[in-house]
Amino acid sequence: MDAVITQRYWSQRAPAELGRRLQLIQGAQWLSAIGDDPYARVLRGFDDDPYPLYERLGRAGPMVSNRAGVWVTASRALATEIMVHPGFGPMTAGSPYAPYNVVPLDEDIVHAVPHSAASLVEPVTRVVDSLTGEVDLVGGFATRICAEVLAETFDVPLHWLVERIASTGVAVDAALCPQSLAATRRMLSALDDLRDRLGDPGAVLLTVVGAQVATTLLGNTLDMVLDEPSRASRVVDETLSLRPPVHLHALIARSDLDFGGARVTAGDQVVVLVGAVNRDGAGAPLLLGPPYAAVFPFARVVTETALSVLTERFPSLRRTGPVLRRRRAPVTRVLLRLPASIDVRDEAR
Repeated sequence: MDAVITQRYWSQRAPAELGRRLQLIQGAQWLSAIGDDPYARVLRGFDDDPYPLYERLGRAGPMVSNRAGVWVTASRALATEIMVHPGFGPMTAGSPYAPYNVVPLDEDIVHAVPHSAASLVEPVTRVVDSLTGEVDLVGGFATRICAEVLAETFDVPLHWLVERIASTGVAVDAALCPQSLAATRRMLSALDDLRDRLGDPGAVLLTVVGAQVATTLLGNTLDMVLDEPSRASRVVDETLSLRPPVHLHALIARSDLDFGGARVTAGDQVVVLVGAVNRDGAGAPLLLGPPYAAVFPFARVVTETALSVLTERFPSLRRTGPVLRRRRAPVTRVLLRLPASIDVRDEAR
């Protein structure tokens, strides 16, 4: 295909053409997974615990190629080098076609520098004060905070932004794991809306990737705090190591090179198993490249501010049920639901 591929290209295609692409990639992933390809099983996003699969990939070697020719590494040393090596760049919609290159973000969004967000304390306090009784700390708290902060930052109606954040919530995972045709078309339409209304690619990056990473980091952090409230003072760093908001970071080789004992060809997809590297206990959480590096400060300050305000206001917050994670989310492993209960004595304070 000679045309420069962008996400808007796919939003303007006939649904049947986009649907065929999604079905072909999903079929390839599932066939490889049935054949016990551990990386294909990771990409399906249906395993409740991907860490045994990460371990298998790590034991196979520092740099391994799966059946589709995707290079995968769980090596901290190689992952750290990949992030700064000029021979690798982020995967974008215009990247050379790779077997598992589904619908990545456009290049200008991936490389954008986002705005500073509006002050968080007021919107976080407003959301916390609205909580009562049985609450869902994902849909009723984490996602609401991101939407309120960004609506104030970009001066757009909250209800309008809530709808677009919900529709683009699959965007990070959709780069590697085919979503349903309906969900993919909603995502592409919402991205078009955000581009048209916000204008600046940095604003789109913060709204799409920033909101997803922040929601996931906050949800995972709250999940850990509910397990052990005494760890609240150190929990954000522990969450980044044990339950990071990004598990897979896909890059594209810019040129032919020998790397990690492998011969990597220009255009090859190279995936860092961030979830494995961060949990190896050998160092700090991995510093990622675009598009994640630019939004991590936002995700961290949202998480730290929300956690501080919530636990101070409701110190007796407790879990009331198991978490629910979204399927087809191998990159983020995002939570859909985190049920909790607020003590009536805290509400009366």
